[in-house]
Amino acid sequence: MLTDLQFSIARNNHNPMELPATIAQWDGEKLTVWDKVQSISSARQSYAESMRVPQDHVRVISPFVGGAFGSAGETWPHQLLAAFAARRVQRPVKLVLTRKQMYSAIGYRPTSRQRLAIGVDHSGHLVAMIHEGRTETAKYGTYEEWLTGNPRFLYRVP
Repeated sequence: MLTDLQFSIARNNHNPMELPATIAQWDGEKLTVWDKVQSISSARQSYAESMRVPQDHVRVISPFVGGAFGSAGETWPHQLLAAFAARRVQRPVKLVLTRKQMYSAIGYRPTSRQRLAIGVDHSGHLVAMIHEGRTETAKYGTYEEWLTGNPRFLYRVP
């Protein structure tokens, strides 16, 4: 028996209750950032590379991670802008996005289209699987939703 299905998932925008906000402060060549981030080490690396300072010159304080589909999973341009501005004006800078700005500034979960075909034998055991996936991505970054990885991991199919 063969079942062949198609699925589509609409784009999901990050929509946390809190607005994205960053505070950045320089002390000489050392940067301190207060923000919600899911990975302190990745954020430190992003700031260090962008500001051209050693990673040990960057301190990221993240008392609250939040949620909403990973909106704190990347270091977004507005966060780096706060650090650039703080360095330029030589004062602490607080940058808060509006709700409207959030939809174009912190990414989203991309739309996807998938085809899943499975074949089973008379006893109901999986004997064949086809899983194709297509997602959108940006020209400047190659993020891909891991659509076909989970079924390969979860199901043993000859």
